[in-house]
Amino acid sequence: MEKNNLLMFFAVVALFALSLSARTPLVDSPGHIRMLERLGIHMDSLYWMGDTVTLEDFGYYPINDEKPALLGKVWGFGEFEDPDIEADMGIYSIAGVKQYETVMALVLYSVEHGDGSHQELAAYHPRGELVDHINMGYWHDWSGFNIDDDPPSDISIITNSFLTFTDDGFDLHAIDEVYDIDDHERLAENRKGRAVKVVHYAYNGMDGFKLLGIDFDHEGLFFADHYAHDDIRDLRYWPLSDTNVFDRINELAAQHAATREVPDDLFDDVDDALQTIVSQRLGSSAKPFMQWLYWHRNDENNHLKPIVIMNFVSGLDDYEAVLSVLNTPDLAKVREYASHLLDGWLENNPQ
Repeated sequence: MEKNNLLMFFAVVALFALSLSARTPLVDSPGHIRMLERLGIHMDSLYWMGDTVTLEDFGYYPINDEKPALLGKVWGFGEFEDPDIEADMGIYSIAGVKQYETVMALVLYSVEHGDGSHQELAAYHPRGELVDHINMGYWHDWSGFNIDDDPPSDISIITNSFLTFTDDGFDLHAIDEVYDIDDHERLAENRKGRAVKVVHYAYNGMDGFKLLGIDFDHEGLFFADHYAHDDIRDLRYWPLSDTNVFDRINELAAQHAATREVPDDLFDDVDDALQTIVSQRLGSSAKPFMQWLYWHRNDENNHLKPIVIMNFVSGLDDYEAVLSVLNTPDLAKVREYASHLLDGWLENNPQ
């Protein structure tokens, strides 16, 4: 009897230890990410992320033929009919990896565009299936502003971002620093202002990522116009798995439609922000986005349809490319609806 109790005790301890190890990052040793190894990627060629990750820490392992296997469910790699579309999405490299034993692997991507790079974080099932994905934007950026038509008051805002990890989630920190526009040394003592945005995430195995909230604070000189439409821009931080983002974009679009001074003016700053976030979401998740449009096709409160049409007409998004990914039997009705999306516009705007 005592022997059985002892065996049961050790079994409980072993299960407890396994549950902890399933959430413990393997920081001290590289380990193995099987799905990457199956693609021919060597583990010792990758940067293994610790508790804090900055641009300076990145490793750059270029991926070309591996993109469809790793990101096919995000940007449509391998699904678009036109192969040239993939080239427009930037040059992808694996910037870092983190293995969560028996739970999932995290892969941080750096995507080069010529004027800099944006970063994406993806989570994968051990079998290689994509669990979730986040577009984290540019980790280093520069913006110049004229404050009051007086050149000596011109400023530059320098943005630098980094990630911090815990056992339960991670935070994206975006730090803006304000300097005189002609200050190229950018010493701390010459800094005129500072703004900090922290985007909080949780993860729980195969449930993917969850956006917990965004904190924002600032000190010193604060150029409010730079952040005027962040409620729209910050939608980029929503995980791919959270399709409630389409409802939220629609809510913000409805608010703007109600307050627009010129009803037919579709080219102000807010519309530009809305078109950009719609383009990002349409590019990353065309299928669920087009499903949302189909489900809300008769909804008078659907404010996304005109934005999507404007994006297609302006060339910001490729209409034929989106149609090409709606190619499965379960999406037949969605494709039929989408194939006539521009009919009304074409009738009123003949070529």
